Amino acid sequence: MVHFTVGPGRQDPTCFGNPMSLPHLDIGSTPGASERSFSSGNERTPMVTAVDGKVDAGYHVTANDKFAMIVDLMVSVNIT
Repeated sequence: MVHFTVGPGRQDPTCFGNPMSLPHLDIGSTPGASERSFSSGNERTPMVTAVDGKVDAGYHVTANDKFAMIVDLMVSVNIT
């Protein structure tokens, strides 16, 4: 699962400088208009939540932000 925040001023640090990437294509956005805000698995998306751990702690969203997700569902079937 990958969770994105899509909105003005958002940039994805994982694909910084690329005009397009496959995950962003899946959600109908670009790396320059969205950022990965959470992912499960082995992804290591950098996220700064505080300056020196003292001010502005938290993940800030604006009224123009939208959320998008890519979800992979794996099912194991045992046929006997």
